[in-house]
Parts: sequence; structure tokens; C-alpha cells
Amino acid sequence: FASFPLVLDSGGIGYASLANPTCGGLCVPPGAGLVLVTDPHLGTPYMQHFNLNAQYQFFSDFVFELGYVGTSGTALLQFRDLNQPIFIPGVDNVGNPISTPANKELRRPYPGYSTIAQSVTNGSSIYHALQTSLTKRFSRGYTFLAGYTFSKSIDLASQYHSGSGNPIDPAIAQDANDFNADRGLSSFDMRHRFTFSGVFELPFGAGKRFLNRS
Repeated sequence: FASFPLVLDSGGIGYASLANPTCGGLCVPPGAGLVLVTDPHLGTPYMQHFNLNAQYQFFSDFVFELGYVGTSGTALLQFRDLNQPIFIPGVDNVGNPISTPANKELRRPYPGYSTIAQSVTNGSSIYHALQTSLTKRFSRGYTFLAGYTFSKSIDLASQYHSGSGNPIDPAIAQDANDFNADRGLSSFDMRHRFTFSGVFELPFGAGKRFLNRS
């Protein structure tokens, strides 16, 4: 991560920067200013893979395989908002909530800045799968491979800096003080998957049953 800058302005006219965090009052749209920073103590992301498989052959040309496959991700990159608005519980003297979307910019720890997105390595992921396959080796003019996977993938952030910002795959953790609040099914989770492929030799031509005349 030596090439990662510790601070990076979002740049562009009408967007926040370190030199001009309020865009002169002309941020487009208001509150959309973004400053990127990098945790100077980033960890090294790593993955661990593990599997256990068993095969059984029958009828001389059929092979059935059953296996468990798992993957664990640790210290994965994700974003947190260093300038997350502070939630103030309670209501005012007329019964309205003190903390509202309309006053969130006033509740930020660093006045004048909007989101300060920090790259951190607090992410994690886990994947478990039961994989099965049936292989028919080539004989009697055909071969095929059929496979079925039952799996589940859970993580804190499916993509680093996806930029999507949608509820399914947010670009920034929803709570900078509780990363586990984002823990859930991965945006790419696919519980069931079936695949099939095969080759069939046509019975035509020399040495075949039909149209075998030279």
C-alpha cells in the first residue's frame, strides 16, 4: 500500500477539497463533498482456502464427486466515514427529533467538511459451499459433466470502493462505529447453482452408423 496517498482530494469544480471544504458554499449537490484519506496503519488483506473432496467411480466411466469448499477473508479493504454525523438522541421542546437528515451537516465532528472517507482494513468475509458433480467419461459417443453447488457467502463489504452507494452494496459502512452492522449476505451470493455441459459425437461419416460410404 506504499502507493496509497494518505489524503486525496475529490477534485473537480463544485466538490470539496482540503483547501476548500465548503466549495465556497457551492458544493454540487450540497453536502456531496468527498475527501478520501487512508489509514496509515493499514493491515495486509489475506484469504484462506480449504476444501475436502471424495470421489466414487461406477460403471467404469462414471465418476461422482462430493466436496466441501470454504474461503475466509481477513483484513479486507473497506471505507468508513471519519466525519460521520453524531447522533443526538431525544426531541426538542415541540416534540421533533433533535437529529434529522436536514441538520446532519451541523452534527459532523469536523465542521466545514462533508464525508471524509477513510480506507481501512476492517472487512471480513466467509464462504461455505457443498459441491457435487457427476462426470461421464467419453465412451459410446458422448460425454457430459453435471454440477450442483449449494453455497452461502457473507461479508462486511462485497466490493471495495464500488461507488454504487446502494443499500445492497454500499460504498461506505453505514456506521463507522459498528462495522458488524453491515454484515450480511454478499451482493454476489448465489445459494443454488446448476451447470451442465456435454459433447455428443454425431453418428455420421466414415466408420459411423449413417452416411459411412466413402
